[in-house]
Amino acid sequence: MKKLIIFAVITIALFVFPGCDGEEILEYVFDETVVRAETGDSTIGGASTKLLDKAPERIHNIKLAIEKINETVVRPNEEFSFNDTVGERSEERGFKKATALFGREKVQEFGGGVCQVSTTIFQAAKQAGLEIEERHQHKREIPYAKLGQDATVDFDARFDLRIKNNTDSSIKIIVSSDEEHVHVTLDKM
Repeated sequence: MKKLIIFAVITIALFVFPGCDGEEILEYVFDETVVRAETGDSTIGGASTKLLDKAPERIHNIKLAIEKINETVVRPNEEFSFNDTVGERSEERGFKKATALFGREKVQEFGGGVCQVSTTIFQAAKQAGLEIEERHQHKREIPYAKLGQDATVDFDARFDLRIKNNTDSSIKIIVSSDEEHVHVTLDKM
């Protein structure tokens, strides 16, 4: 029988939804816990982030990144690299232009939105006690995570999220999304 596991993660309710319209975020309400879906006894970490900007192009990019990462296996002492796994975010590779942060400014770029996936993976890896080899944070708070709890990635600028499996077992990265959240579960194999 699977156990219901509660993971401490950051989710956000916004009073103003940021999107392509350039509106600024006015207020955050943080909830430090979220109940995750049922997971097995092999789960060592997990996190969820709330989807607030649901622009179709952004959701497309998130789902495309999830497809490339889901069920990735990282063996003991090996490293997971977001950029190596997802690859270049370009039109030729199926990514669409969507809102992204460049410095402190909102811009439209191919792959906009994939930082929500990298952020959720970072939070799960931290919760699991995995070694974070490389992580960069946004220059300002983002809608789905507090500053310092995020992980920005940029293929061209060489900003990557790299995580080392410092356990004695292989780990499978399970990534999914539903209408409201991006979910990451890290399972020992």
